[in-house]
Amino acid sequence: MGIDFLEPKKKTINASYDKRLHDLAREDLLTRHPECARYAGRMRLRPGMSVELGDDVLVEERNGTLFASRGINIVGDFRNPPAAMRDAVRDHGGAIAGTIDSVMEFSNAAEVVLCP
Repeated sequence: MGIDFLEPKKKTINASYDKRLHDLAREDLLTRHPECARYAGRMRLRPGMSVELGDDVLVEERNGTLFASRGINIVGDFRNPPAAMRDAVRDHGGAIAGTIDSVMEFSNAAEVVLCP
């Protein structure tokens, strides 16, 4: 078998980062929020990931689980998020911008605040 036969048969890997989803969740000049209810939840950081106070993250929901990502890296998962936080993410199309409010280094966790 030559390379000319194997080339069309190989599988392609489609890995991508959805920058538009991140941009939609971020506030801009025209975003209006009459009231700002703060939703907070504690996430457990993934191994090898670190966050700092004030970092911006994108909180997303997939398959019923909430997780936070920064760029293309998933930094942490929410084990038992509050119902209000889960509803806020669903109401904003499954993705909402958040900010790291506090970092617990010894427990490898961080608190994320959403202000839609």
